[in-house]
Amino acid sequence: MHTTVVRAITGSAFFNDFYGRCDCSCLGKIPAHQCKAFPRERRAFEYFEKAALLGNTEAMYKLGDCYAEGLGCTKDHNKAFDLYLSAYQQSQTEESYVWGSCAYRLAGCYERASGVGLDFAKSLEYYRKA
Repeated sequence: MHTTVVRAITGSAFFNDFYGRCDCSCLGKIPAHQCKAFPRERRAFEYFEKAALLGNTEAMYKLGDCYAEGLGCTKDHNKAFDLYLSAYQQSQTEESYVWGSCAYRLAGCYERASGVGLDFAKSLEYYRKA
């Protein structure tokens, strides 16, 4: 399975809805090893960062993916884990694919000791939630 990140972004891909939140639903995903060829991964990182600051949980876990893979930023597994956890906690009332994706990423972090201590019990717990 490939870690996914956004494909190259055009300036019009992000827009604010009536409530001022960022809508990232129009962005597709591609395997991370293909994304490195795109010259705009830094721009994608910046848009995800802005959307995450506005409270968009999908953007939070995708920003975590950027940190985990070092796409558009310096690789930082601690920040990735923190973003996954924040997104999971905030996404409990949203669509199941959002919190499920967050739970899956958290399980992987606990399984690989990526940004957090190795804990197979917590890993299994989050895999079951996903």
